[in-house]
Amino acid sequence: MRVPTAERAAQSVRPSAQSVRPSAQSVRPSAQSVRPSAQSAGLRAWTALGLALAACSERTPTQAVVPKYVPAPPPVALSEAQVAQRAALQALTAPAGGVKPRFLPTPGYVLIPAGTFTMGIPPADVDPPGYYNDAPTHRVTLTHSFEMQATEVTEAEYARLMPATPSQRTGCPDCPVTNVNWHQAVTYCNQLSKRAQLPPCYVVMGFDVTYAGASCPGYRLPSEAEWEYAARAGTNARRWDSAANVYDLAWIDTNSGDLSLQPPQLVKHPVRRKRPNPFGLYDMLGNVWEWVWDWQGDYPAAASADPRGPDKGENRGFRGGSFKHSESEATAGFRNGYGPGNQVEFVGMRCVRSVTR
Repeated sequence: MRVPTAERAAQSVRPSAQSVRPSAQSVRPSAQSVRPSAQSAGLRAWTALGLALAACSERTPTQAVVPKYVPAPPPVALSEAQVAQRAALQALTAPAGGVKPRFLPTPGYVLIPAGTFTMGIPPADVDPPGYYNDAPTHRVTLTHSFEMQATEVTEAEYARLMPATPSQRTGCPDCPVTNVNWHQAVTYCNQLSKRAQLPPCYVVMGFDVTYAGASCPGYRLPSEAEWEYAARAGTNARRWDSAANVYDLAWIDTNSGDLSLQPPQLVKHPVRRKRPNPFGLYDMLGNVWEWVWDWQGDYPAAASADPRGPDKGENRGFRGGSFKHSESEATAGFRNGYGPGNQVEFVGMRCVRSVTR
């Protein structure tokens, strides 16, 4: 029967009739060493604590063991996306004419290199099987590199530029900002551009918003194609690591509960708590959906370059899944959207910025 910790500690310091001979393999104090008349009260207390800890571990303290040399693990091979990302960053940051770099990376953002990918959901990945697929596969080329924020915009970041944080949850400055409608999202991007002394990418006239295009050097929302290209990070699977448990990659409806709340609720979580994708982007899947520029509409059947979606529509798109939705929605190809004036607790945003020379 296991003796309670307190009783074991008391037994370990009880004076014994016989002294215990010190051993080369043991640092256990003898009965004489813990005799009240021979030690101060403070030392007796520390001795009792040490013996109690040893008893809790259920093994005899031994001499320190010198660790053996363990060779460092081999370096992890870079993915094709990471190789392209590093090459593009090196080319862009190389000094022009030996004077200064042509491009300075933005803190908190990662470079997404230009490239071509297959956008959409293959028929075999439609979930549930036989369900209407509103994202048929097609080839897309992005002719420009761009920077994307490594995390979703947080409550603290939003509050620094906007008059009020619309999120329902307070006391979590590192959580993604939510309850932001699409119009507030583009306004935040404009404010971010003004703070950086860059031209705003949007002209906002009431509910009408005009976009300056991908050549604008300011901050903006990603296009739907840019978002998916960044989320896939060079892969064609539903998630960038198809072998991983979804819980390692995303906050979804089955792992986002907060049991400290009464009754327990599904909640958003601070950013950077899940693994980043190969581009270095956190929470691209799960936590909160992210607004994109595009109106929702049918994908083109033919290959396209730098698509921006329909010219008009009813709903603006958002991507990525959320803490309130299932794992089938926390995938690179799944599409969703709401009217641009809607504010909901599971939709946030992430900013991008075109690389201009």
